[in-house]
Amino acid sequence: MDLITCPHCGSDISEMNRFCPSCGNRVHRGDPSSREKFRRWWLIPFFILILAVLCLGGFYYYQQHLTQEAVQSFQKGEQLALKGKYREAGDAFSDALKKRPHFPAALLNLKIVNIGLDIESDLQTAKQLEKHKKYDQALATIDRASKKLQGYKGKIVTLINHSISQAKISATVGKLRQEMEGKDSIDALAPILTKAESLNIPEAKEIAKQIRAQIVEIAYSEANQLLNEKNYSSALEKVNDGLKYDPSSEKLLGLKKAIEKAKKEYEAQETAIANEAIQKAQEEYEHNKKEGVQLVDIKAKLDEYGNVEVTGKVKCTATVPVTSVSVSYTLYDENGAEYATNEVIVVPDTLNPGDEGTFDYTHFNVNGKLTVKATKLKWYLAD
Repeated sequence: MDLITCPHCGSDISEMNRFCPSCGNRVHRGDPSSREKFRRWWLIPFFILILAVLCLGGFYYYQQHLTQEAVQSFQKGEQLALKGKYREAGDAFSDALKKRPHFPAALLNLKIVNIGLDIESDLQTAKQLEKHKKYDQALATIDRASKKLQGYKGKIVTLINHSISQAKISATVGKLRQEMEGKDSIDALAPILTKAESLNIPEAKEIAKQIRAQIVEIAYSEANQLLNEKNYSSALEKVNDGLKYDPSSEKLLGLKKAIEKAKKEYEAQETAIANEAIQKAQEEYEHNKKEGVQLVDIKAKLDEYGNVEVTGKVKCTATVPVTSVSVSYTLYDENGAEYATNEVIVVPDTLNPGDEGTFDYTHFNVNGKLTVKATKLKWYLAD
């Protein structure tokens, strides 16, 4: 049995029924227009469904497109930021946020590049301070800039920190070079060398190399001057001071050998001179002790009263003063017999080298001519 659809309620009814058992309305089975109307009403929900699916799909793809554009802007911003183009990068991150306001990474990077722009300005200020050789102010500006990125991480932060590090190196190297100016002593250069060596960068290593070379030149010049003055110990000390900073310096090592050789020869000469001086001093002492005083004259004279006066003169031939000089003599009568012996003191008491002294003594009631002969001279060497 064929079934038809009720145009009023949509129920299936037999083709034989004239009325719909569900709604009671009359059904015109042979009316073609009724069937056409029925088909049209049935298509409306289908078209609505299709339209809804299309709208949802379009909205979904539109959102996907916005997300994709936001990601592209974000990636572009990262690339620009990593090239140091912080302003353009900031525009790209702002564009990403316009398309996707809830984009945490873009928001964070926008904040970082804005800080980067601020730091870039600080570094330019530091560079200008460097040009005017205001290195302490430049370093203070750089330190303040570095604190602005504390707590942030990422590739962009690393790049900005690298720029800060390079600026600090430049200012530090400039300050080291400034401190080197006018320094002409090892003690003045040594602290600067320590600072340079503490910086593990090529520029600082080059400065350290220059300072070592300068120290070598200073040590060489001062040691050479001391060598010419025959101050060998001080010269060696100065060379060793220089070698502390450059142990392999051929210039200083060569000078050290020359100083040691000259010192050895000088000491040998000094030893020979000292030995010669000792020998000479000994000979001089022996001379002063044995021949320090010579008898110049002695005679005995009989006066009208029968007295014999003995007079004489001595001379100091010693190299040092002599004191308490005395002359011993013997008197003989006309027959050659010994008449008397005596010791008389010379005046003055002290005779300097080359000085002469005299002595005299009177023998009373001799009543005859006597001859005199000096038997001994005695003296003491002054301290």
